[in-house]
Amino acid sequence: MSSSLFTIAQSLVRAMNEMDLDKIAPSLHHDFHHRVFPAIMRPAGVPEEGAGKELWLMRAKGLSGLIGSGSLGINIDDPISVVESADSVVLLVNSDGKLNDGTSLKLEYVYIFKFKDEKVISLDEFLDSAGAIKAFRPSA
Repeated sequence: MSSSLFTIAQSLVRAMNEMDLDKIAPSLHHDFHHRVFPAIMRPAGVPEEGAGKELWLMRAKGLSGLIGSGSLGINIDDPISVVESADSVVLLVNSDGKLNDGTSLKLEYVYIFKFKDEKVISLDEFLDSAGAIKAFRPSA
């Protein structure tokens, strides 16, 4: 893959892996919108229709506390599947990361990136709910 949209998506996922907010923010359009599925993984206070840029960045900052010196481990350099169009990139990827407390993070994600002005205007995220609940909500 060598398209500019795939490269932007790949760079954003790399920054998400490390929770590098300084690299995440510039990739996002000012009208950025994020939705996560299944709904059980939606953070409290985030409406069904999703979160805007500032709320999503605050959520990422909170998630960075769970990751600490770990990583989401999303294997963006070896995606399972990539589908592209003129304004979208769909990625199926897996992860093999560790949270700060040592919890293994083995999930599959589907990311649907939509672009405007070569920035990510929306990101829909679908993930393995059972694995995510186990990793991110150990008491559930």
